[in-house]
Amino acid sequence: ISVVYTILHAFVATIVMFGMGLRVYLRGYRPARFYVLAWSFLLLGAFIYPLQAIGLVPPSIFTNYSIQIGSVFEVILLSLALADRINLLKHEKAAAQESAIKNLHIADSLKDEFLANTSHELRTPLTGIIGIAESLLDRYAPKIDKEMATDLGLIAASGRRLYSLISDLLDFSKLKNHELKLNLKPVDIKTVTKLVLEVSRPLLK
Repeated sequence: ISVVYTILHAFVATIVMFGMGLRVYLRGYRPARFYVLAWSFLLLGAFIYPLQAIGLVPPSIFTNYSIQIGSVFEVILLSLALADRINLLKHEKAAAQESAIKNLHIADSLKDEFLANTSHELRTPLTGIIGIAESLLDRYAPKIDKEMATDLGLIAASGRRLYSLISDLLDFSKLKNHELKLNLKPVDIKTVTKLVLEVSRPLLK
């Protein structure tokens, strides 16, 4: 009884797996073609052997060992299916990487555009701050003490420095778009150091 049920179970399971493989293949999954062929060879070998046993098929080396031959072809085809699946995964990974790189380029472009637009918006109020500080310094220079005049000068100098940085950001955006050519020149370390010291001096208090 157990042998009968085992054979019946194996037969039904094989049919179900073959049917599922055929269904997946018809839905467009490429490696399933090897899976369907593998189970086709196994089923063919399983059908030929009983047919030979009851005399409907003449005995030969192929009919006597049809199940073993079908199993060998099944293993070979399933190995090909696995190799095809690995190749498919490699192609999917490469496509995913290409898509990720493309998205990064888009994000980088949007970042540069945002930076350029923000820099443009910052220049207008900054110009007003610099203008007001210089105007106060020119108008009330004789009436205010030296410390206040220094502070107003620092406000104007810091504003000009920030304005220069914003201009550098815009120039950098133009450089990336090949709209500007970069000309290198030496940097005056003494001037830069002096500016840093002047800006930092009020913080020491």
